[in-house]
Amino acid sequence: MYSDWGATNFFWQHRVAFGALFFAFVSLDLIVTTLRTKEPVATSSVLVNGSIWLGELVIRRGSFPLRLGLFAMLAAWSPMHIAPSILSVIVAYLAVDFIYYWKHRFYHQTRIGWALHTTHHSSRSITALAAIRLSWFEAALDYLFFLPLVLLGLEPLLLFALIEANGAYQFWLHTEMVGRLPWLDPWLNTPHNHRRHHSLDGSVSSSNYGSTLMVWDHLFGTYRQGESHRGPYGVEGVRESLNPLYLQFVGLMRLRKQRAPASSPPSEDKPTAPR
Repeated sequence: MYSDWGATNFFWQHRVAFGALFFAFVSLDLIVTTLRTKEPVATSSVLVNGSIWLGELVIRRGSFPLRLGLFAMLAAWSPMHIAPSILSVIVAYLAVDFIYYWKHRFYHQTRIGWALHTTHHSSRSITALAAIRLSWFEAALDYLFFLPLVLLGLEPLLLFALIEANGAYQFWLHTEMVGRLPWLDPWLNTPHNHRRHHSLDGSVSSSNYGSTLMVWDHLFGTYRQGESHRGPYGVEGVRESLNPLYLQFVGLMRLRKQRAPASSPPSEDKPTAPR
């Protein structure tokens, strides 16, 4: 049941090609950024974001057997089984994208969610390197949001492949070298839409939660387009750092300060409340 769907091995079978595309996009983006800003991208920034990504990959890889076991157990309990087909894969991808929207909105609009998601938004610049500044905590939790799709009959490994494809789509969104795309911006997530989402201004960043489609943002009133956004980016009160542990735990440290007793000395850090 779990080994007869070729698409589940697609990314692994084409890992060299995907790796080449990844490094080509990163290199092009950094070159364009350097030419535009007249400032070279610091090697240390490459190292810190690369180390964060490596940690995220290790966590996801290490947790794979646990995730697969949990999803397989629920699949065995489900009275339904959806046979793989072109139509079912398209519908399943839409369902993954829909759940991603609410997962992403949860990370922004709850205190604990924002404490975990702060890592990804902490970058003060939007380049391909910001795409791999990911939360290790989210890596351990993200798949749990998609458990209902297993109960609805989706095969676990196919679902894993669709979740990974949904996440991979977002990589190209973290760049300033692509401007507005008037025919695509209202319907698909694009660099223009995602730059607004990474804005330092909380009233601007509380929008455009979708991964691939902007349809969900339109339906639930969170779509914002407006003028082309070019920063500033980041999270108020969070400094840029070359310490990956600081970037991973800063959101939780801020949450602890917010919950400190009233008798505690006031903090100089006054983060914008999650929206």
